[in-house]
Formats: sequence, C-alpha cells, structure tokens
Amino acid sequence: MKLEDSRAHIAQDTVLIGGLQEKVVELQALVQKQKVTISNQSKTISDPRIIRKQSQQQQQQQQVPGCGNGAVMPMTPQRHGQGQCQGLSPFESPYSTRSGFSGASGASGAGVEYSPPPPMFDINGNGFVPQFPGQCWGQPLPGVNPLPLPSIWDPLAWSNGNPYAVAYLDPTTCISEFSSRLRELWTKTELFGQVHANVPSIYKDSHLDKRVKEYIMSVSDRQGASSLLGSPATRFFLVAKAINAFLVRDVLKVTVIKGFDAQADMEIGGIKKQLFPDTPTPIRHIMVIAMTTKIQTLKTKPNFIEFCQQKTLDHMQKLWHLIGPLTHPQSNTTIDPLTGNSQAWTDLSAIVSEAEMLALDMYSIPFEYRSEFPAVDEAFDPATMVNSDAFVMGDPAVLVGSDCRVRLGVTPVVRARDNSDCEVGVVRVVSMGNVLLRMGGHK
Repeated sequence: MKLEDSRAHIAQDTVLIGGLQEKVVELQALVQKQKVTISNQSKTISDPRIIRKQSQQQQQQQQVPGCGNGAVMPMTPQRHGQGQCQGLSPFESPYSTRSGFSGASGASGAGVEYSPPPPMFDINGNGFVPQFPGQCWGQPLPGVNPLPLPSIWDPLAWSNGNPYAVAYLDPTTCISEFSSRLRELWTKTELFGQVHANVPSIYKDSHLDKRVKEYIMSVSDRQGASSLLGSPATRFFLVAKAINAFLVRDVLKVTVIKGFDAQADMEIGGIKKQLFPDTPTPIRHIMVIAMTTKIQTLKTKPNFIEFCQQKTLDHMQKLWHLIGPLTHPQSNTTIDPLTGNSQAWTDLSAIVSEAEMLALDMYSIPFEYRSEFPAVDEAFDPATMVNSDAFVMGDPAVLVGSDCRVRLGVTPVVRARDNSDCEVGVVRVVSMGNVLLRMGGHK
C-alpha cells in the first residue's frame, strides 16, 4: 500500500516538475523579449522631448480633486492635507469601504509623500468611478455591492493585460510603496489598541480565557506580559503586538490566496518546495515570477472578490477570539450604523481586510519577504529598530552605548528579496521594527 502511494506521489511530482520546466522555458523566452523591449524603451526615454512630455503628464495627474465625482482617481493618496475626505474612521484609508470588503488597494498614509506621482486609472473601464459608502465622492448606487478598487500592481491596469510586465516595475518604487503601506498598517493597529483596548482592569485581565492569556504571553514574555498589560502607557502597544503577530503569521503570507483554486495551490506549493536558500538567483528569479504570475491570474478570476470577503471574515473570527476580550465594554456596545457590528469589530475588520489587500499586492510582484519581531532582551539595533518607548529616550547611538535591550518588539522587521533581476537578488529592509526598551541589565 505504501509502495503504491509512493509511486502515485512520484507520478504527481513528475507531472508537476514537467509543468514547471515548461514554464521555465516560456519565461526564459519572455525574459529575452522583455530585455529587447526594455532596451528600446530606454532609448526612447532618453529623448529629452519625451521626458518633458512625461513631466507635464505627471503634473496634470497631480491636479486631482479630493472630493466630488470624477472619471479617474489616484491609486496612491495625495499629500497630507490635500483633498482629504471627511467622516472616515481612522482605521479606514480613503479608498476603503466600511461594509463588505473593507481593504484598500492603495496606501493612505497621512504625511507620506510619494515620488513619482501616482498613476491614474479608469476604474472600471468605462470612465465611471464606483461610489462607496464612507467616502467623500458620493453615495452608493442602489443595488450595487461595493467592490475594492483595483490593486496598484494590477497587471490589467499597468500593462494592457500582460501579467508578466509586473516583473519589470521599478523595485525602488515598489519598496517605497510597501514601506509606506506597512507603516500605515502598524499605525492603525497601535491606534486600535489606544482607542478600544487601553483600559486596564485587574479583575477582567485576571479572568481572561486561558487561550488568550497564553497568546498574550507568547507575543511578549511570561515575566513582562502582566506589567505591560496593566499600564495604560504600554497596554496598547501589547495589544498592537498581538494583532501584528497574527497578521504576520496568518495574513501577510502567500497563503492569503490558498483555498480559492486547488490547482493553483498545488502549483504554488510545488514552487515553494523547490526554493532553497542556495537556489541560484536566475532559477529563483524564474520560479518566483511563475508564482507571482499565478497569483495575478487568480486575481482576475470570477468570485475572487467573494473569496477575499470570506477570507477576511474567517481571519476576523480567529483574531477576535484573541483580541475581543482585551477591548473595553464601550467599544463593544457602540454599534457602527453602516455594518451593524460593534465599533471595535468594524475597525479591526478594516485592519484585517487592508492587510489582506496588502498581501495580495506584495506577492503579485517577484519579491520574497521575511518578517521577524525583535526578540525580548535583544540588543537595540538602530539599523533595523525604532525606539517607541516614552520612558527610555535618547539618541540611537546613546541607547546602543547604554546597552539598551528590547522590552517588547511591537512591529516586525520586514525584509524583501528583489527577484525582478535574474542575476542579482538584493535584500532590503522594507519596514523597521518599533520597540519598547529597557536599560541594559534591568528586567
């Protein structure tokens, strides 16, 4: 029986490897074609007349009204204070909806400046911008379900439907965009902790479900969890860490699309099994592009939006069992009129949904990611960490010299390996880790 199973697995793996080898040949041919195209484009771009024309087009794109109806809109927000919508929850980006699928494709980070200016897209192909509740450009159409706006890396928007063109986007721009969106996501989880869960209660916290207690201790440490949870100065940081840890473990993964298409799950799983730390860069380049291409294809299939909505609900139900007991009663008795749920549930759902949209975009380009939280008692490293502690302050060099140690790693250090170049796989820090500190030698 075991021999038959082994033969069946071998046959299945042989078919899978054969399919991957065919894709490798196709992608190699595509890479050669794209090199020729890029070479021609470089010659065209070097023409100063073309540069001036592009500059004029970018200036026109920046002149977009913040509120009101229009045919096109920027997928990345404007600078802080320009055209901001009124009446949005702080957990909502300007392009997210608070009913149904709440995630935002673009970043809304206030105070963040983007260069170059954001691209302008015709949202649904006919010049009409759908109107979502909670947004300033109008009321929803009767009988029309709100849908998320296209991803900023949507190949149908970027490249006339060529899913491979995503591999040739500017890596620096991608890193900058994802860095901004991750910072915004971490800011929202911290704000959630401040608004909905920053009222310590000795009685309530001591009677938390065992599963919740174990989870809180697992994301901090058994010695420090109680003091962090019991102080208004640190409780919201610990709640934010609990949310962030869940997002990193369960949401910000390529598995965000798992369950939608069994064949795609098998192919992506097969590719991941073939990726090792010592895999040659050219082979890694081809295999990662094959994986991102498959994800891009799934995003254009029917019912994918409904799948994402259900995925958000599934994640929310798991996360709420861990975070809900930490929220204060007022957040659970205040009902959001748009969703019918408690305000805490609505705001946390918006965060989860936004994280899912971010994951879809992150894994739709040929990057690999690694997220690690600074460990408790790890030495402070200003190259990868940002001090968020209100009591242990000072110049980063002074903190290092004082042997400051991590008390709590609130956000992860996120690194990205750029596989868009078939010869050089550059690893960059996308998001630094926010930490609480203690002086060296003190527990």
